[in-house]
Amino acid sequence: MIKEAEMEAKAIIDKAMSDSKNAVATARRDSVNKIQEAEAQFRKEFEAAVAKEMKALEAERDKLLSLGRDKAGQLDKAAEARIEKVKDFLKKEFERTIDATS
Repeated sequence: MIKEAEMEAKAIIDKAMSDSKNAVATARRDSVNKIQEAEAQFRKEFEAAVAKEMKALEAERDKLLSLGRDKAGQLDKAAEARIEKVKDFLKKEFERTIDATS
């Protein structure tokens, strides 16, 4: 009778220990899964934020490039006008020099 009670108690204790180990293992798995899910969510949000910022930077770059092209076009037109003036000036000076030596 005592041996049976001891065996029963040992079986109950062994089952409780096994249940406890299983509960700890399950809790660890669950916590690892939660951490992995949180990291995946963080990566997703981070990549979305980076993509959004890259798109904004690209738009800003395109805007600045467009402004730069417009300014370069204006400078080209101004330079062409000045080149014509310089050509006329040099032509007149050359003719004046030739007329003066004649």
